[in-house]
Amino acid sequence: MEDELEPDCALDRLGERIEELDRGQGRHEEKLDNFREVLQGVGADVARLGAEVSEVRQEVAGLENSVTETRQALDTFIEQYGRDREVSRAQAELSRLTTEWHANFAQRKQTRALARSLVHTLTAQAVYKKVVNPATLQACSEERLLLEPTYWLAPATMAVAAKFRKEEKQGKSAQAHACTLNAAKSHLFFALTCSRLGDESGAAAWMDLYLQSLDPDELGQDFLVVLDAIAGKELGEEALGYTQQAMTGWNRDGSPPSTTATHASSGVRGGAHLESRLLNLRNRLAQNRYAALRKTCGDQWEALRNAWELSTVPDKVLSHLDDMFPDGFDGAAGADTAVANGGHLESALERLIDQLDPDEADMRDKMRRLERVIEHGGDLVAAARANESSMAPDSAPVTLMTLLDQAVFEPDEMPLSQPARRMALRAIWPDLEETAQRLVTASRNRLPHQITLGIADWK
Repeated sequence: MEDELEPDCALDRLGERIEELDRGQGRHEEKLDNFREVLQGVGADVARLGAEVSEVRQEVAGLENSVTETRQALDTFIEQYGRDREVSRAQAELSRLTTEWHANFAQRKQTRALARSLVHTLTAQAVYKKVVNPATLQACSEERLLLEPTYWLAPATMAVAAKFRKEEKQGKSAQAHACTLNAAKSHLFFALTCSRLGDESGAAAWMDLYLQSLDPDELGQDFLVVLDAIAGKELGEEALGYTQQAMTGWNRDGSPPSTTATHASSGVRGGAHLESRLLNLRNRLAQNRYAALRKTCGDQWEALRNAWELSTVPDKVLSHLDDMFPDGFDGAAGADTAVANGGHLESALERLIDQLDPDEADMRDKMRRLERVIEHGGDLVAAARANESSMAPDSAPVTLMTLLDQAVFEPDEMPLSQPARRMALRAIWPDLEETAQRLVTASRNRLPHQITLGIADWK
């Protein structure tokens, strides 16, 4: 009996254990359900927090865009403010310079107008026919001198008016005053005026003084216009002779001498440049020419080729000059006796009268720069670029050697008439001959006295 009761007891205990496990599992399931509910709540909170984070991100992105736009607007405002400030400064400075301009230089417009009228041939005819009272000329010219005592053109016009009235003493005093203020411009003005009024002797004398006052290393663009007038014999034969002598002397010496002096110097201004120019004209042998001779000469070929090329310089120079001057060295028949119609003299005189003095030109340049700043709304870079592009290309002076070289070899670079370019050729001709002869001598010296030809094994 006891043996039968033991399994029953074990089963009962096992059943109790199973019931306890079931009860424990029920309790655990309840806890799990609670955890699930809690996790669901946490998930909902996380989802809600994610949505809020997304909204925050959108708000931050919008704020960044607003900050960027604000920064761009601020930068634009600062840039525009800077430009507006530059415009305001330019306007204020331009107003000040304009007032100063009118105070210092406004009278020069009337002085130039009077000078332009006095040198006109119709004015001379009106005076000689007594259509104009000489006293009127005296009053007008003296008023100009009183209003512009430091401007060279004022006493220059007074000298012309004195010449009309045949008052030699007052005329010379006015000429001396003008030359004291600006010698080069006064000498040129009186030379051109004398020529306009038919006084070729006086024009030549003043032209001689003008040439002596020039620096051959800094010839202004005015000289080019004057050279055209002289070459066309608009100032007479004597002035032409003085100019030819002066240009030849400048080219031989290092300083502008008197046109009446003799020149014993053997130096040539720009000789190295001229030699380089002639070397560029030589006939160069192509690499494929005279292949057999090149092979048989061996190492001596280079010396032979150099001497050969140098020997072609004279012919090439003469050929170039024939192309540039088809009418010959002295021009076509009758060209030397023909006189131009006075157009170059007119241009030279107008250019001289209208030319601004350095102080006047400096202030005009400052005003022009300020106007460009205002036109471009304060953009200093664009204003500077526009000002550079508007500057006259012919403002820089040229050297005598540049003038002669370009007049003979590059006529498109030097705006001169054909007679003026022939004058340049005459001035540079001795140097051309000397340089060409020097190159010919070098050619002869480089030519080998003996040439060893190698053909097969024979020498």
